[in-house]
Amino acid sequence: SNAWALSGARTSTGKPFLANDPHLEFRAPILWYLARLETPDGVLAGATVPGVPFLLIGHNGHVAWGFTTTGADTEDLIIETPAGQPGTYRTDTGDGMAEFGTRTEVIKVRDGAPEILKVLETPDGPVITEADGRPVTLSAPYLEAGDRTPEALLALNAAKTKADVAAALRQFHAPVQNILYATRAGDIGMITAGRLLRRKRGGGAVPLVRTQGPVGYGGYLDPSVMPRYADPPGGVLLNANNKVTPPGFPFAIAADWPPPFRARRLADLLAGDRPDPITPQMDIHSAGAEELLAFALAQLDDVAGRRPLVRTLERWDGAMDRRQRAPLAYMFFALNLKRAIFADDLGDLIGRWHGLRIQAVVRALTAGQPWCDDRGTADRVETCADAVVRALDHTARDLMGLDRELGRTALWGDVHVARFEHPLFRHIPLLRDWTTVEVATDGGNDTLNRGAMWLGRKDAPFAHRHGAGLRALMDLSDPDGSRFIIATGQSGNPLSPRYRDLADAWRDGQTMTLGPDPSGARDVLKILPKD
Repeated sequence: SNAWALSGARTSTGKPFLANDPHLEFRAPILWYLARLETPDGVLAGATVPGVPFLLIGHNGHVAWGFTTTGADTEDLIIETPAGQPGTYRTDTGDGMAEFGTRTEVIKVRDGAPEILKVLETPDGPVITEADGRPVTLSAPYLEAGDRTPEALLALNAAKTKADVAAALRQFHAPVQNILYATRAGDIGMITAGRLLRRKRGGGAVPLVRTQGPVGYGGYLDPSVMPRYADPPGGVLLNANNKVTPPGFPFAIAADWPPPFRARRLADLLAGDRPDPITPQMDIHSAGAEELLAFALAQLDDVAGRRPLVRTLERWDGAMDRRQRAPLAYMFFALNLKRAIFADDLGDLIGRWHGLRIQAVVRALTAGQPWCDDRGTADRVETCADAVVRALDHTARDLMGLDRELGRTALWGDVHVARFEHPLFRHIPLLRDWTTVEVATDGGNDTLNRGAMWLGRKDAPFAHRHGAGLRALMDLSDPDGSRFIIATGQSGNPLSPRYRDLADAWRDGQTMTLGPDPSGARDVLKILPKD
């Protein structure tokens, strides 16, 4: 997800501005539902999820707020050791024994007998697998009773000051999120909220064996010590799922953070005295592609550098534009280069190492020969230039094959198609075609206009499957002028014209207001009490 807040000192209106586009897996209808709520206590506008009685992202005229995922490691896997008697396991002393708790779940099956599922439990959580005779317990804060996150969100909807925001988020338990906010009084801030573990042992990166020592956690970090930023001197706060902890932060939140490419690009676009706070949402420049190509093409000598494909990549400006061929060439090349460098080392595991792995490829190119040498050729030692040439050869064949398949020159938009499938009807062939919404899109995994793909899939690996199903642009100088869009439509009924009527507008970066005047609405449904 992306979110940024500008103070009034950085906007043309003198009031703060907050933008947010949460990235989730696509589906039809889209998860989000736009709403304006008018009550005697005030007006709220933004996005909710059907069934939730308040806004998840939006503004109330006084405060605007949005979310990005922190990526915190809040799950632990605990490997249990059977104690020899049915239904028992060894305790953390190694010689003690305890009984699994049990509960029964009934799973109803249409046109069939119900399935009875017996779930084992330890004090740390449920057993999620018993593969190889070793039960594994999942321990996570979101499984515990007493979660007050709904109350936190309700209080956030009513917040009028930054102090109200902070107080509301003390009750936010799961999942761990970064909440960016802006107030009409002129404040901007970001608070990381949610339950972070005080682990008894380990950092959460690998499973723990219960018999080797204490497991679980001894409470949570106090909300006051979680990362938070308020009213920075530069007047800008941003997050694109990048690292949130400052240098010297004493607590572990995550062992790994997503690549910083989107955050870098966002910081560049928001530099300057009066940056445009709107255009970053639709930005399609790939800083990741720029970095990878700079290191990869530098390996080539003059002869290899004269290839037409190399010239295409060198002249490309890094825009993942659906109307261009260069983004398609880049994606084939990046995947082929990853395989050329790492397939001989990983073997069959290369197919499970999904994504472009730009940072790993760049590290290999800078490390030189040890990674680039092909272990399958004992009679010679390959260089990184050899790996790049192999990747170029494979890319040329991939492009020609796709051109033959289409009967013309293939472009990025031919394969990068946002596909919104109905969660149930997608399993039924005729209904799948009727309920699926498709639209060719710009973007890629590393662009602010997120066009994320599941590159490990054999079917349509370049399809756009994850991204900003909601975009929000909230102007605290004119809250009613704030603008929003969702990806498919407001209706969940495939028979309704409002099921898919926003798809093209969403793709093209159009937005709408949720102001007080409904006269411009395409349809109005009034639900009135019966006399």
